[in-house]
Amino acid sequence: MFSMPSSPHADRPVFNQLDLKKIATDTKFVIRESKKFCPSCFIQSLLEAVITGKASLSQISYSMGGLVGETMAKQAVHKRFSEASSDFLLAVYMEILEWYFASRPPNLHHQPFNRLLIADSSFNRIHGANTEHFRGNGNGRVDTAGYKIELVYDLLTGEMESGAHYEAREQDKAIGKDLVDKVQAGDLVLRDLCYFAIKEFIRIEQVGAYWLSRLPLSTKVRFHTENGEQTLEQVLKSTSIRQKKVELDVVISNSNLPCRLVAVRADKSVAKQRRKERRKSGSEIYKDTGLVRDGWHILMTNIEAQCCSIQQLMNIYRMRWDVEIQFRAWKQSLKLHKAFDRDTSPHHIYALIIASMIHMLLLMVSRRMAQQELKPGQLSLEKLATSYSQFILKADRFERCWDYPLDLRHLKKDSRKRKSPVAVGISSLS
Repeated sequence: MFSMPSSPHADRPVFNQLDLKKIATDTKFVIRESKKFCPSCFIQSLLEAVITGKASLSQISYSMGGLVGETMAKQAVHKRFSEASSDFLLAVYMEILEWYFASRPPNLHHQPFNRLLIADSSFNRIHGANTEHFRGNGNGRVDTAGYKIELVYDLLTGEMESGAHYEAREQDKAIGKDLVDKVQAGDLVLRDLCYFAIKEFIRIEQVGAYWLSRLPLSTKVRFHTENGEQTLEQVLKSTSIRQKKVELDVVISNSNLPCRLVAVRADKSVAKQRRKERRKSGSEIYKDTGLVRDGWHILMTNIEAQCCSIQQLMNIYRMRWDVEIQFRAWKQSLKLHKAFDRDTSPHHIYALIIASMIHMLLLMVSRRMAQQELKPGQLSLEKLATSYSQFILKADRFERCWDYPLDLRHLKKDSRKRKSPVAVGISSLS
């Protein structure tokens, strides 16, 4: 349903060729046309709802009425939120997502990795009255509700690889399997502690790809020496204070998976603060192990030393903060907590969830356009997210959300001497 336009904006999709009426008819969201309702204005009002937090039925009715010209009754808006509305919004999201993937610019980074994939999830709380359909991780005493959005993208290009929502109770380890299904030979997958799963590392290696992860406290590794087998803690404790880096070929104890371990000594202030917090917590679980490891930054990988040095690995792993910044910028530009803080129907909540995901997808496309004009590390995601959200509020139709004028003067990061983690990571691989 999308096609690429001719000049002057050959890199922008023609949003009015997204046939919303056909999608609405196919999903039975619209059976017959009404002067008080149109699919485009419905999506636009939902985008406004997640941006402003004004997401009640009355507020959505008022917003949509301002776009259409006539206001629907609150009860009529309530009836619009149904299984059909969920199907319609999801179909629109998938249609834009399909165009997004099809129109990606070529990946110019071929060495040493084809893609640098990172996955992270963001939890969003919903009013406790909705716990039946959006059950959260409660403590057994209080009903909680929420959902997760997971974003997967390539840190080398800033291009999103997938975006999906999950139940709040779904563990990140389980969600992370979806990313591994997409891994190709030559990719490098970055893993945070919550995604640490040895079975998935094995799967990544089986397709000829690479992985890089921090080491959880609960995971033990063995190191073979002339004097026999030693634990990581024994090696680190016996390392000279003058030695800042350690590199070992180790085996993960509970799986016998061989891998490369690198450790860089942390600054004294960082190590002191970590140990202070550990002692303050009062937990005895892995306390001795933690006190030793607190003095180091430790990574594990299957990348060989001749491919990446210790410093390169550290620079690459720091790039994972880009996905944290992406989520932070997105959430700060919306008022999701206010939008979801209401006792309402599950289809109403689901519509707001999909609207927030459409917002993120449009933001990622805007990011793509801005990055084509700026040097790596110059773009401020926070400024872009705020600017784009304000622009959406001025649009009178969903299709107009694509007329966003890029003013690069207001999207650049403030000048500073220190490079961003992404810029440092990319430069270390070039």
